[in-house]
Amino acid sequence: MDSFISKLKSTVSEVLPGNPLSSDYDIQERSVGSAGPNMVWNIHRATKKTTKEAASVFVFNKKTIDKMPKEDKKQIIASLRRGIQQLTKLRHPKILSVVHPLEENRDCLAFATEPVRISLANVLEHSSGKQAIKLSEVEIKYGLIQILEAVTFLHNDVKLVHGGIHPSSIIINDKAIWKLTGFDFFSANSSTNTETVQFTCNNWCSGAPKSIQPDLDYLAPECGSRNYCDTKSDIYSLGVTIHAIYNEGKPLYQCHDSLASFKQLTSEMKSFRSSLLRNIPASFHDTFKPMLSLNGAERPEAKSLLKLTHFGDPLVMTIVYLDSLVQRGNLEKSQFYKNLPNMLKQLPLKICLYRMLPTLFSECSNRDMIPFVLQNILIIAELCSKEEYAVHIFPKLCRIFKMTQPIQIPLLLLKNMRTLLSQTNDGETKAYILPMLFSSIEIENSQLQELCLEILPEFSRLIDAHAMKTSVIPRIRTLCISTQYLNLRVKCLISIGKMLTHMDKWFVLDEVLPFLPNIPSKEPPVLMAILGIYKIAFSSKELGIPKDHLATKSLPFLIPLCAEHGLSKQQFIAYMSVIKDMMSTVESESLAKLEEVEKQQKQDSTLTFNGHQPLGDSVGDQMQQFLGEVGLLGTPAVKPSVAASKPLTMSSPSVKETRKSLVPQVKDLTATLGSTTMQPVKQPPVASSNVMRPQTNQQFTSTKSMTSLQSGGFALPPQGLTLGAKATPSTNFGTPLLPSASSFNNASMNTLVNQHMKSMGGGMTQPVASTGSKGIFPMGNQQLGNTFGQSYSTPRNQVNSTNTQQTGMVGGARPQSSSTGNLGSWGNQSANQMTGWSISPPPSNMPAYGNYSSSNAVGSPLIQPPTNVKPGALSQNDINDLLG
Repeated sequence: MDSFISKLKSTVSEVLPGNPLSSDYDIQERSVGSAGPNMVWNIHRATKKTTKEAASVFVFNKKTIDKMPKEDKKQIIASLRRGIQQLTKLRHPKILSVVHPLEENRDCLAFATEPVRISLANVLEHSSGKQAIKLSEVEIKYGLIQILEAVTFLHNDVKLVHGGIHPSSIIINDKAIWKLTGFDFFSANSSTNTETVQFTCNNWCSGAPKSIQPDLDYLAPECGSRNYCDTKSDIYSLGVTIHAIYNEGKPLYQCHDSLASFKQLTSEMKSFRSSLLRNIPASFHDTFKPMLSLNGAERPEAKSLLKLTHFGDPLVMTIVYLDSLVQRGNLEKSQFYKNLPNMLKQLPLKICLYRMLPTLFSECSNRDMIPFVLQNILIIAELCSKEEYAVHIFPKLCRIFKMTQPIQIPLLLLKNMRTLLSQTNDGETKAYILPMLFSSIEIENSQLQELCLEILPEFSRLIDAHAMKTSVIPRIRTLCISTQYLNLRVKCLISIGKMLTHMDKWFVLDEVLPFLPNIPSKEPPVLMAILGIYKIAFSSKELGIPKDHLATKSLPFLIPLCAEHGLSKQQFIAYMSVIKDMMSTVESESLAKLEEVEKQQKQDSTLTFNGHQPLGDSVGDQMQQFLGEVGLLGTPAVKPSVAASKPLTMSSPSVKETRKSLVPQVKDLTATLGSTTMQPVKQPPVASSNVMRPQTNQQFTSTKSMTSLQSGGFALPPQGLTLGAKATPSTNFGTPLLPSASSFNNASMNTLVNQHMKSMGGGMTQPVASTGSKGIFPMGNQQLGNTFGQSYSTPRNQVNSTNTQQTGMVGGARPQSSSTGNLGSWGNQSANQMTGWSISPPPSNMPAYGNYSSSNAVGSPLIQPPTNVKPGALSQNDINDLLG
């Protein structure tokens, strides 16, 4: 706006060199039009320096007549002085108002008037062509009414004949009002009798300069031929002017400044030609003919012309009534402004801009009238172009934007906000309109707040991040939580949803989504508006909700909402659709991350430490087994068959055969025990713990013991074989458990034990490595103390189980967990450095199981006796049978 005004205010040039008028007015160099006899006055826009009021300056440059004879120069200047002096004396709304009298110096004549746009002669001069200025019928009718009022004032009140009515003597001011000027050829009443009038007419001379004589083409016949004039002479000149208005500036005839031609052409007017009525409105024909009569007595008076039905057009009368509105009260004004919108859309835009707007804005000084005139101002704003809006409307609306009372003012502005948004540029919108919107949210009026919430999203592209964080969202959030109106709360949420894409992602996560759970109502419209916000934030490419936020905040909030009883079927489906999409995102992103972690772990597991694999996670293995048993790993748990798990008893048919097959093995074992002494490593007692520990080579410190182990071949019995049963031939027998000392390493032991376990239906599930130790033994899912091999479970409530140690055990798993109950007198069990398979517990409540010492024991496990064997020491017969 400022740049536009600066363009209008060009630098004051030497338009008035040395003229006193230049000291009071800033005058634009370029003229906007011309007027006066022979168009000698140039019109310039100006601004009064003291009051900054707009004005127009009429300038006559004496240089234009430098080549004329001196006498002609004097006559021209004298005629111009006479006309301006008479104009300055007259005061009438329809006569051009002089605000600064004529000032003269050596170079020019100048005077200042009210702001004007152009003369009627300029309009008619440009009435054709590409840049034609067209006058609408409403403009013409309204303009003629203004001139008729001025002429009526001259004839009836001033008793004066204008003598030079011409398009160049009619000025159109900034309010689109036609005003009469050009009194260079006026004739005053010379009669001393107040009841009669008498005017002196100046003789028209062919040799005189054109600027000091009326135009013959518009002069009444009696003035040129008989040197007589009266008030009816002005009516004839006005009729010719009307003909020129409707015929692109062409008068009835053209005399070319020849008095002889003038007399000839006017004499032909005795028989009125119908061609003269061309382009004249039909409703004006009956009046137009008398106006051009050669007999002045037949011409109508100006006052009677004002009463013609031709000028009774409703649109014209609306404008005329507006002129008289200043004298009326507020009630009449308010009624008129209420009905005005219906007329504004039918009026020409120029009338709206230049005639209606100034009056409407003048009423804004009365605050009570603003609601009545503001609607009309906004209608005109919608009709005009952006350039016209920037010049004529917006500068004066800025003051109204700041008003909040009466409440109808912001209501009307908000209702027409789309018009303001389309017409106002972005910079002015941010400076004037957005602050008005922000303040309207806090006004305690639900209708106003709803309108504001509907409009705000359309301005969201203009709201910067700081204003969004500090001015917009905090106000909407407070209103949404505090309001008691459901519609208002829903519109708050909808407004936020529409503006989400213009917000910062982290602002949405930190400020917008967290306040939604604080909304105190759970009506379906509110729930669906909340869902819409989450849907936009979740699916928007610019925003997006992170996986962690979905899992910990979004889903825990949305899932309970979908169970609200007020939701319809379609609303529930919408909720579930969003929830499923969110859960799918959590699942896919989590799986992708876990797969990446698993891949990295596999890469890390390929790294060896001193040639050994890392220790296995026994707790993780147990969890995997548990999840498999309950069917959470995708494969249902398979229960072992009864036949496979049922142990052999001494009454079984194949027990004796099994015993016989064990004879060679027992003999080798006896020989080995007789020749080998394995010293246990003295270690402090270790409490029962599930913590996994690395194994050391101290478990087998005796080289001799290791040598005896390698010389004593032994094999594992079949799975489930109990002591005292007949042995059945098996391919398992004769397989050495421990390799030779030279090849005693991790790989060989893993291979050996797995072979025996597979033959029994088992097998090692996961090898275990002890970092920094050479003595590596296969380890199962659990390790207690320094046990090697499968898990060794300690019996519960063990009584008199003396000298029991769980360190240094080598071999397989104890076949059943610690559920043996109260064991009594189980002997001096010492599992220190026990080699082979772990001890199977005796049946519950077994009082005496013999004095069995397993220190340095090598070979088969102590097998659980059958339930039908009498407790106590082994009988000699059983031993003899076993030994053959």
